[in-house]
Parts: sequence; C-alpha cells; structure tokens
Amino acid sequence: MLAECKLYIIAGHPTCAVAEHMLLEWVEQSGLLVELVDLAEHPALGARLGNDAPVLERLDSGARMAWPFDLEDIEHFLK
Repeated sequence: MLAECKLYIIAGHPTCAVAEHMLLEWVEQSGLLVELVDLAEHPALGARLGNDAPVLERLDSGARMAWPFDLEDIEHFLK
C-alpha cells in the first residue's frame, strides 16, 4: 500500500512543476493521495525547505526526499 504524502513546492518554479507533473502520473496510476503545499504560503516551512524544493514527504513516517528525484525514486520512496 502506498503512503499518503505531501509535495512541498514553490508555485511557478520550473523544477517544482516537473515534480508535480511526475507525481500526478503516479496519482493516476496508483491512487496515491497527495497534498500540494506552496511554501510561499507557509513562511516557516519555506525557510526550512525552500532551498530543497520540491520536497516529497511521507505522512506515515515523516521521511522526506528532496529534489532531484524521478519516477523510480518516487516508487522506491513510497513503498
């Protein structure tokens, strides 16, 4: 079973757009539940994670994976 996760992004950032698109492919294939969090709307999180964005976080374990990652990395991270 796949973990629910959050994807921390900076809206309008090209790398974040790539990560969001990759994750949407996963959502379509697997039914993964993803919450997109714009770091610009959360200054404290932005200060901690902004330099690493996009960042994928598992909600069950709190584990985080920072960019760069690909579909294979996502699959391994979430299983």
